[in-house]
Amino acid sequence: MKKLLKIVLKILLGLIIFVILLLVISPQPSVWLFARAFNGPVKITNKKLYSQTKNKVRITKNIAYGNAASTRADIYYPRRIHGKNKILYWVHGGGFIGGDKKSINEFGTYIASKTDTTVISINYTVAPTGKYPTQLMQLAAAVNYFTKSAKKYDLNKNPQVFVGGDSAGAQIAAQYMTIQTNQKYARKFSKKIVSKLNFKGAILYCGSYNFDLIQRETKNSNNWLMRWFVHTVGWSMTDEFFWSKSSLATEANIANYVTKNYPATYITDGNSFTFESSGKQLANSLRNKGVRVTERFFSKKTNVNHEYQFDFATKKAKKTLAQTIKFMQEQ
Repeated sequence: MKKLLKIVLKILLGLIIFVILLLVISPQPSVWLFARAFNGPVKITNKKLYSQTKNKVRITKNIAYGNAASTRADIYYPRRIHGKNKILYWVHGGGFIGGDKKSINEFGTYIASKTDTTVISINYTVAPTGKYPTQLMQLAAAVNYFTKSAKKYDLNKNPQVFVGGDSAGAQIAAQYMTIQTNQKYARKFSKKIVSKLNFKGAILYCGSYNFDLIQRETKNSNNWLMRWFVHTVGWSMTDEFFWSKSSLATEANIANYVTKNYPATYITDGNSFTFESSGKQLANSLRNKGVRVTERFFSKKTNVNHEYQFDFATKKAKKTLAQTIKFMQEQ
């Protein structure tokens, strides 16, 4: 019996060592675990509101804007346009390692129907396959493609153009807008990312806009899961285990690079398991530059989770949607 127990213990020890080695050698096992949280089925959170709205919108799915399998987009068209048509390019969340364009089905439908906006929701190559700044390049490719192909996809030739995103997508969108409005910063990147469009606004939900700050905060916290997640994302995006000095950590500190030319911005975040401090930092930096900022953050009296804004069964999400609609209408 003792001999059998020793064998079992050796096997268990070997498995533990094997798992630890896997986690140290490659980010892929951790990516696989975390990505499962982002790649679940898309749920309609407010079925009544959605059923009242969905017939006011038509959707064209899986349009190729690039050669990679991941470079696909869904377009939400308002069936009736009552004012000047807008275009909103949306970048989905998923921690840079997961997620999908279809995750904004409900949000895209509401925005398209209530603001006369054509919403273009893009997919991009997630990490570790897509290293930084692949996602920025692909957002730029989508904007360039649909601008040149406006007639083919029944898009306004001279629309008011907004760019937005949630979570990881908000970071990508915010950095993209920084490149468009800061010539010196833009020199760090390919000229292909720079657009000639005059952007009207940015919509930023629950983004991580300062990787250095987030890394320091998670190291000082007792939340081992958040530390593991942030490390996995950075490693996956850069292919560097020690990535604190990488270009991702330095270039993606967006608050350091925004200028007065940044477009009007709506920015919000929760305060629990999210990136509130980097959101506030960016909002303050924009405001100090003279940019018009509409923000929504929350007191510590109530826990408001990451991506709260897409649970349209809640009053908080409904209010953020209403504020976003008003923000777009005012531009």
